[in-house]
Amino acid sequence: MTQRPDPRDRTHHPVGHLDLVVVRRWGIGNEQTDYNGTATNTLLQSLADIVASEDPDRLSTYAVRGEDPDNAQSGLHTHATGFNKYYGWYYGSADGDLGAWADNLHTTSPSHRIAMSEYGAGANTTQHALNPPKPSPGGSWHPEEYQSLFHEAAWKQLAARPYIMGLVRLGHVRLRLRRP
Repeated sequence: MTQRPDPRDRTHHPVGHLDLVVVRRWGIGNEQTDYNGTATNTLLQSLADIVASEDPDRLSTYAVRGEDPDNAQSGLHTHATGFNKYYGWYYGSADGDLGAWADNLHTTSPSHRIAMSEYGAGANTTQHALNPPKPSPGGSWHPEEYQSLFHEAAWKQLAARPYIMGLVRLGHVRLRLRRP
């Protein structure tokens, strides 16, 4: 039997708990395959309502699968919607498709908060190549340098769009977190 998750288990941790330092938004779900289903959306709305009543000062989010429509009902229950988009890896081009998608979504729904919850390309730290061509996503050769080139192309597109929330650069920052 599947038990319904209860966000209250996470919102009432002791004040010094690590989770309260790190978490800035509450995620109520990720990539539900039945994105327009009644049961799925009843549950997601219930979770969003609980988060809103228990922790009204924190945003709630939901992550929509890359292959689902941007207006999937499952992504409409929260303050913000995260999108798992892999332009240039599984589909499209790394050189502009992510930015064009974001601009179109923002034009269509200018008041909706948009976040990038996933993007990227495969990489293996033991595989290297100078100026590598795009590897096959399902293949075994994923040179680390291709992921770097991919990320640089995606970052240019994301950083140029201030309406995309939640972009944090941690590349040269070391975080030390201690449990109480």
